[in-house]
Amino acid sequence: MKTLTENLKVWRKERNITNPSYINFVENILEEILEPIYDKNTTDIFKKRIMKEYFPDSEWFYNNESVVDAIQDIQVFCINETELMGYDNVKCNEEVFQEINSREQDPQQFAEWQKHGANGKWQKDRHQKSWTLYKANYESCKL
Repeated sequence: MKTLTENLKVWRKERNITNPSYINFVENILEEILEPIYDKNTTDIFKKRIMKEYFPDSEWFYNNESVVDAIQDIQVFCINETELMGYDNVKCNEEVFQEINSREQDPQQFAEWQKHGANGKWQKDRHQKSWTLYKANYESCKL
């Protein structure tokens, strides 16, 4: 069985995720932090407000090692919080990857990528049948 890191290497390649972006990373983290508390619309409003207020220039220059240190610290906090909440982190990783991996690519984009190569951000198939989507079963991950 592959680790989440190994699975994500394949996933990034399939979804044309090729370049790091600290700004996108921060936006993604904000969205995930706000999602359990607010609805999608409110989450988007707060995320945009925070990014505009505290990250006004997307051309920031930063030390890569400082960013890696921050990301690794966040990862430690995530694993600790998951396990303190009574869930096996490795099993949760397996569940979330199954959920992510069940999503299908937009058929039009898929055809374009097959013909011309990957270009742009991977798009979900908005018409994918709900019964084909895996929903992570975190209940099965309880310690």
